[in-house]
Amino acid sequence: MNEQKPYLQDIWESYYQQADGTIADPEPLLIEWVAPLSPGRAVDLGAGDGANALWLAQQGWQVTAVDYASQALNAAGERAAANGLDLRICVGDLLAFQPEQPVDLVFFGYIHLPAEQRARMLQQAAAMLSPGGTMIYVGITDMEPPIDEVPADLFAPLSEVVADLPPTLTAICSEQQKKKVSYDGSDHEHTGVLLVARRDPRG
Repeated sequence: MNEQKPYLQDIWESYYQQADGTIADPEPLLIEWVAPLSPGRAVDLGAGDGANALWLAQQGWQVTAVDYASQALNAAGERAAANGLDLRICVGDLLAFQPEQPVDLVFFGYIHLPAEQRARMLQQAAAMLSPGGTMIYVGITDMEPPIDEVPADLFAPLSEVVADLPPTLTAICSEQQKKKVSYDGSDHEHTGVLLVARRDPRG
């Protein structure tokens, strides 16, 4: 991850420095899949402005939010503290993070990495989870028209992501659908993907 980190860090630091401070809405697919779960410990990898992490904390989860973008993450921590929410922030390399103890939920949304690093992240998520814990991944597989500064090969097909799951994780939902998104003043269409997996309850 050492070569990828500065590139990602510069992009996201710049993005949040230019943002107006408004928090995005939490990911609808996260809300849908977390709703039936009992709150416990959670990790949000690539937490960004903290929209998903703050929502999880509001539902009673003990959340650790991890991201490269210190400005956005520190702001999320301040919002959590002001509202009495249980949110811990960790600024740094997503692939180097390990929680102090196993967690019940790992979420990462729109974190697109080269194949080797993607496989490492899935292995890392599995290692974080308690037996019976849940991993939720939301991403995209393509973008039309493409975004110049984002390498197209980072958008892996859903089948490749599922194939990269370590043996301790079992996919319970994998689906994709076309969505529209606005980026930098232009409209784009992408194929959104959802992968939900559970760790074997036996360990």
